[in-house]
Amino acid sequence: MRERVAIMVGLLVLLLAACGGASAPATPDATPTPAAPAPSPTVAGSVPSEGANCPDSHPIKGNVTSTNRIYYPPDLLSYGRIQPEACFATPTDAEAAGFRRAVR
Repeated sequence: MRERVAIMVGLLVLLLAACGGASAPATPDATPTPAAPAPSPTVAGSVPSEGANCPDSHPIKGNVTSTNRIYYPPDLLSYGRIQPEACFATPTDAEAAGFRRAVR
């Protein structure tokens, strides 16, 4: 089976090269670079969000970026604009999961 795949890849490379569509041959053993993992839908100590809202039992909204974990309590002005990735029952729960309080 591998021989057939290698032959078909070779023929495809030749065909593309003849049409001017390929500049370098592809190797059948090349593995694609994996995409960056998506943020986890839940963080330890949290529940998943319900769209733009958190359940009444877990009103603290949490967001994860590549460099920060930030939580937003309901008393902040920006709370309504936040799309949460995690929801916490208390600020203490968010801080225990490695989140810090948002400034605004």
